[in-house]
Amino acid sequence: MVRLPIILWVSLILLLLAIVLSAVGLVVGFDLGDVDAWIDDHIGLFHGIADLLWRVACGFVLLCCVGGAWVSTFGRDRAKGERIGWGCLIAAIPIAWFAWIGMTMTN
Repeated sequence: MVRLPIILWVSLILLLLAIVLSAVGLVVGFDLGDVDAWIDDHIGLFHGIADLLWRVACGFVLLCCVGGAWVSTFGRDRAKGERIGWGCLIAAIPIAWFAWIGMTMTN
């Protein structure tokens, strides 16, 4: 039996799902032009939802960067001789910067 990578299985399932949905749509009376017109009518809603999800994801990344920098600086046990995590601090700065820009930029 041929073992395919998971991405190929997911792609195959999505392709088959699209074919089945298209066939059902044709039987019911929809065509792709109707679907395209409906999407064009609701593009503002989709853009707003995508923008909100993007800002939430960037906020989560920013929170993780701040938390990682805080823990690597202040969450160490000096009695055990743990040192500051300089790699985490240095990596958190540009990642947090790009997350902040992604969260606060306007279109």
